[in-house]
Amino acid sequence: MKYEINGIEYTHKQLENILEGLTAKYQDEHGNVIMALQDAALLAMESIDEETTWTPLTFEEAMEEE
Repeated sequence: MKYEINGIEYTHKQLENILEGLTAKYQDEHGNVIMALQDAALLAMESIDEETTWTPLTFEEAMEEE
């Protein structure tokens, strides 16, 4: 299953990698975690755990959820 964030589809494993913050692909040019992406991934994972409907988020929507 794929989960869409900001128009990009991610697998469950990719969401886990985003949350770990160790994968360079999901970091900014300075090696820092992209917080909005991590927030959106966390919301996606929470919806999976709670078995609720997943709604694709933009970075802005993820930040509003905080």
